[in-house]
Amino acid sequence: MFRRLIERLSKPSTPPSSPAVKRTIAFVTNVAQPIQVQPESKFDSELASTRLRVHIPARELAKHTSVWLVPYGELLRDPYLAFLGSATTAVLGKLSAGSVLAQRDLLEGLLAKLSAERSQLSIFADLTDDYRALGKLLNEPIWLAEYQRQLGQVAKLIVCSPGLAVALRNCATRGLHVIDDPFESTTAAEPRAPRDKPLRLLWFGNFAMGVFPFITASLAAIVEQVKHLNVELEFITRMEQVSLVADLEEILLAQNPKLRFRFTAWSLVNTELALERCDIVLLPQEHESDYGRVKSSNRLVSAIRGGRFAVASPIAAYQELEKYAWVNKDLAKGVLWALAHPDQARERIDKGQKYVSVRFSPETIGKQWRDVLGIPPS
Repeated sequence: MFRRLIERLSKPSTPPSSPAVKRTIAFVTNVAQPIQVQPESKFDSELASTRLRVHIPARELAKHTSVWLVPYGELLRDPYLAFLGSATTAVLGKLSAGSVLAQRDLLEGLLAKLSAERSQLSIFADLTDDYRALGKLLNEPIWLAEYQRQLGQVAKLIVCSPGLAVALRNCATRGLHVIDDPFESTTAAEPRAPRDKPLRLLWFGNFAMGVFPFITASLAAIVEQVKHLNVELEFITRMEQVSLVADLEEILLAQNPKLRFRFTAWSLVNTELALERCDIVLLPQEHESDYGRVKSSNRLVSAIRGGRFAVASPIAAYQELEKYAWVNKDLAKGVLWALAHPDQARERIDKGQKYVSVRFSPETIGKQWRDVLGIPPS
């Protein structure tokens, strides 16, 4: 249903000025100086949005055309990006809400220049959050909402999920496109049926005060339902949230005193190792809030690629994968179902891996970027 709606919302991209002219793609992102991208280029970032929506697409596009990473300040200095040539497409990479707030002066200047300039530069902006809803969550509603509104006036919007496309359709005055997140893992792990001796549960993601009440309530409901078992819960997030994680642990232990709680500092390696250790991945998401329902499928895809059964809230992006996991608002029921039906759970994972290996591969997502940006295959 969402896909059909997005097709109606989407507007065609502006085609290249001439079929014979190769477009140069500039991903405007957090780099110190311009960097030309090659298909084999190595990059690193703690931000999933940078890895999944700048680095991987840039490498895929570099197989077909010239691609650069460019600082935001460079685009402010030269809104034509003249050093890259005349046939250039700029993709404004997603910024964290903190960066949008901290760099307000720079971004206001950039938006004003892009609005005033008329050049051959074709501009897109990639978003993975509804800044308007996020601003309300962070009690910073005015500038974040205004930044999003102005982006929709100067750039064609690219979003990471059908839910986000629906949320932003009114501000996307220049066009709107959905491009999914690719998976990062080079190989899929062997699917494994859930076990309960002990039952090892895993949560990983961004954790902050804004999502603390929902995540806490969701996990508390789950650990209460399985307190008759020997249960371990590994919780992976950034080290700077260690104090908030301690508050979460206290609440969960009050709900299930036998629970063994383990905090692990986030890294790609730590997350991969935790997926190997666990039996079930927990993906509670605020499916009824403006902020939560727009999220992409990348964590559920990661769980499936990691060979583990996931129980996930029914946001639009997860519902596409409901045949390969448990996607329902009652996550505790999903954990109990998986333990009672381990072979069926493993079969779902196996089918899911076959599906996501094509649907969310870097090559498939790279083609989505080529189609939206108007880049023919080389």
